[in-house]
Amino acid sequence: MREFLWIILFFSVFNKLKGNANIDDHLDLFDSIFGTPDDEEVQRNKMHLCSCDTSKLEDQLNKTIEKMTNMEKTIQIENDNLKKEMENMSTKHQEKMTNMEKTIQIENDNLKKEMENICTKHQEKITNMEKSIQRLSELTIGISAEEYNKLNDVVKAIVAKLSGGWIRNPDTGFSYIIIEQDLTWDEARSACRNKDERADLAFIRNQREQEFIITNFLQSRSCSGRFSNNGCGIWIGLRDTVGDNQNYEWSAKFPVTYTNWLPGEPNGRQERCGAQQTVSPYKWWDAPCSATRPVLCVKTENSCLEGWSHYPPTGSCFKTLDEKLDWREAKTTCAAMARGASLASIATRDENNFVIDLIKKVDDNEKIGFWMGANDIEREGLYVWLDGSEVTFTAWSGGQPDNYKNEDCIHWGKAFSYMWNDAPCDGSGWDGQNGMSAVCKMPGLL
Repeated sequence: MREFLWIILFFSVFNKLKGNANIDDHLDLFDSIFGTPDDEEVQRNKMHLCSCDTSKLEDQLNKTIEKMTNMEKTIQIENDNLKKEMENMSTKHQEKMTNMEKTIQIENDNLKKEMENICTKHQEKITNMEKSIQRLSELTIGISAEEYNKLNDVVKAIVAKLSGGWIRNPDTGFSYIIIEQDLTWDEARSACRNKDERADLAFIRNQREQEFIITNFLQSRSCSGRFSNNGCGIWIGLRDTVGDNQNYEWSAKFPVTYTNWLPGEPNGRQERCGAQQTVSPYKWWDAPCSATRPVLCVKTENSCLEGWSHYPPTGSCFKTLDEKLDWREAKTTCAAMARGASLASIATRDENNFVIDLIKKVDDNEKIGFWMGANDIEREGLYVWLDGSEVTFTAWSGGQPDNYKNEDCIHWGKAFSYMWNDAPCDGSGWDGQNGMSAVCKMPGLL
């Protein structure tokens, strides 16, 4: 029975604290459960219950509640502090990462600038040396030819050493070097390529380039005999590609616009490769390609002809034509510009975008389109390039090709936001105009 009394006491104190009831309410509950007031035992229990000092229990309960409340606050504070600490750690970590990235970028930028400065200083040294050579030439007027040649050889040796043996022509940007090995013409070309990926057998486009080679490479060489000694000649890039003694071309794909043949040369007789005399009068002659001699190499800073734009991923060169032509006229014009040149072919989206950028630079209100090499002249719907290969990449404008008015040739259409469109190959009547511009393409020179 005492246990039940304590239970009632607990709830009484609890509810009293909450303001819900008083002790008499629970005594009435006690009567309803355990008997009437006439019951002697019940009366004693009620008296005992009433005589209990509940204030102490209330104090203990209040203290317990206060402790629990404080514990909850403490836990909340610790959770908040932990959360802030985690956030701070994350922020600091992110700041460290950001600082590291900035540091790496700064170091990369500094390294790039340092390399650029080294290259600039190196080029400045070479340029200053070239200027010094010119000044020395002016200052040495009046000294003997022998003394001048000795001094000139010393200066040229210094310049060549600074540039890895290459001597640069400041007028053209081309650099030259002689490989002192007896090689066949084919071996000589490979040796130039091994020397530098931009290099090839030397080409000579005009008298000024010829004089630069004579002054810087040939005058200091000596030999006896005309052709018998290989030291009297060096390989250059000329070769008769047909064998009829008439179709000489430069290996680096430059058209032959200047010649310096000895009288009676080239004379054929299975002699299809060009050589440069290293003795006066410093002319050219044709020789068997299997003969061996040293080689003159050239490298360029830009592997495209002047006026052409270099596309680095493939090494190809592009050029836009300004005049209005039909497709076949454009094809002929491109082919005549340089060996290996033709109406442009496109293999990738990046290459197509490169050409569109070139077109936009020269486009005006007079131009309506630019021919490319793609066509389906031989078989409707089968588009091929001029070398016969099938067109695999395309960038057609919406609804094209539609073969409207027997359209077999493809162009970049200004009216189509430079997307591809098919048009009549003669260009007649298209958009009220006759003819279009064109884009030519050729392999890189070296």
